[in-house]
Amino acid sequence: MSINQNNYGYILNWQHLGRVFVSIDVANLEKGVQRLQRKVDFKRLIKFFKQSSLVEIRFYSPSFSTKAHGDFLAFMRRVGYHIVSKPIKIIEGKKKANFDVEIAVDATKHLPHYDTLILFSGDSDFDYLVKELRSAGKKVIVFAVKNNISKELILSSTRYFDIKKFQKEFLK
Repeated sequence: MSINQNNYGYILNWQHLGRVFVSIDVANLEKGVQRLQRKVDFKRLIKFFKQSSLVEIRFYSPSFSTKAHGDFLAFMRRVGYHIVSKPIKIIEGKKKANFDVEIAVDATKHLPHYDTLILFSGDSDFDYLVKELRSAGKKVIVFAVKNNISKELILSSTRYFDIKKFQKEFLK
């Protein structure tokens, strides 16, 4: 299917997007989705993007030293996600596992292989990356929850979609 219209009238024309590279900032995505009192159905999410000319879908997640989390990451690999993880650091008593640099490096490193970056994050730190990708001729589509996205990212992206409008596609 080249055109996907959901129940809210949001349209993604996969043909216009060309080759698609998806980067998911898991911490940012889950924080936003929690505000909706929902969870992401990661099986349906990858199925949704497999309608496109998907080059790769990257899942940036801190690694927790538990069997349950290890099993979850193994499941994610089996269904088609490329996992990028690192241990959580504790800085001044707070847990941190920021993936901004990894996402930016991967988006830059894979530049010749995609036409559109789909970014799951509302973090304003990505504004510079998005502007640079746009100046290099790339489309950048941002998915984030409305109250969890910076104004800068909305303005610099090619298109912004509120995840709430895609509940039936990949939320549970």
